Amino acid sequence: AHELGLDHHMVGVAGQEVTTFVYGHFNAFPLLMDPELPNLGAIWPHDKNPHELFEAIRAQGPGDEIIQVNHPRGPSLSSYFSFVGLESESSEVVDEENWSLNWDVIEVFNGGCGSNQALQDWIGFTNNGIPKTLGSGSDTHAESDPPGLPRNWIRIDEETVRENNGSLVPVVRARSLFVSCGPFVRFEAVGDDGETLAHL
Repeated sequence: AHELGLDHHMVGVAGQEVTTFVYGHFNAFPLLMDPELPNLGAIWPHDKNPHELFEAIRAQGPGDEIIQVNHPRGPSLSSYFSFVGLESESSEVVDEENWSLNWDVIEVFNGGCGSNQALQDWIGFTNNGIPKTLGSGSDTHAESDPPGLPRNWIRIDEETVRENNGSLVPVVRARSLFVSCGPFVRFEAVGDDGETLAHL
């Protein structure tokens, strides 16, 4: 982006899709890039169980990180909730030894929008008093896969993120984020007396 002169259009945040090939994929950001370390300091997941992996992500840099459970339903080697046998309504799991809640976001929508089991998981967590952020990802792997659909909209000032990528963490964790597969619409409702009733 810098070489193309597009800095004013986007903000780069260092992160990693941590792929275990055993119990799931996880996004982590912001991370600390260190050119002196192998893979620029990326997390090595293959010798860690889920508890150890999440702790290693949290300890990767001096700041705090967001951990997202990517595509949590599907083949168990790539889908954490399927791996541990999560029951959507109760939020209970079969494999308690490998179950951890030390993460922040569920990628409910992956490559599109629509009702799915991950959405039921998120509703179950919410109903059971386990507040996790609902997120999405376009999961773009090729030129034929359009990026940005679905996308996350996060309520934060762009300059704040430019100055400190870590400013995303409390906002995302507080669930000041929504997902869209369509246009972003702003509107307000005005009463008969001209007073603004709602502004979204």
